[in-house]
Amino acid sequence: MDSGADDYMVKPFSIGEMLARVRALIRRPHPITEKILTSHDLELNTVTFEVRRSGQAIKLSRKEFLILKHLMFRKNYIVTKEQLIK
Repeated sequence: MDSGADDYMVKPFSIGEMLARVRALIRRPHPITEKILTSHDLELNTVTFEVRRSGQAIKLSRKEFLILKHLMFRKNYIVTKEQLIK
């Protein structure tokens, strides 16, 4: 725990409990440490709230920006409609 862990399970444990703990970890907000998120030629600046594609500025509403940020932060994962609504 002193080395950075924030959860621990003793053996034997139930698979149901382990899955519930994993789901809880996935639901936790993950702080974005990168200032600029990129995907191909799309850049999203989390500090200045600017979005650019091929160097061209794109104007987005606050909600559009937040959705794009969420999608870009999780670009290697499947994001469901329910997750976006949350």
